[in-house]
Amino acid sequence: MATARSRVKASRKPSFRLYIADDFRREADGKVSGIGLYTDLVVVANLLPGAAPPTLEAPLVLHGLAALVTIAGLGGNHSLAVEFKDSLPARPPEIQGDKKVDFKEGQTANLILRFQPFVTGGPGLKTIVVKIDDEPHELNFEVRLGKQRRPRK
Repeated sequence: MATARSRVKASRKPSFRLYIADDFRREADGKVSGIGLYTDLVVVANLLPGAAPPTLEAPLVLHGLAALVTIAGLGGNHSLAVEFKDSLPARPPEIQGDKKVDFKEGQTANLILRFQPFVTGGPGLKTIVVKIDDEPHELNFEVRLGKQRRPRK
């Protein structure tokens, strides 16, 4: 027989946070380090002078991009799946990263996803869909084109 307390815990919704950076690394002590963190969930891609805007035929390619998804409010065994949605998909990304997350009661789970390379048909909204027990949770970030800059010599 379930108690009132266990029913409340079971009905809690998980909470999610998304961070985007050039890379995230899991340190030996369990901490996560971010390198090249993009503020406000906006990735600005600078084109070379004279370069044409990206298209589906000639997509925008970033060497790498990483996402850190923190998930809180879950405990116990849950299924996990990750998908990626792009308003201008050039090709499906190869998502590299954690395949399983250990949900420990009262702790936050960190899911690191790497897109190497990150390929998109252009600027716009990008969505990472995290499915917990087949329930989708959408987390958005944006790609914008910046000013055209000459490469450094």
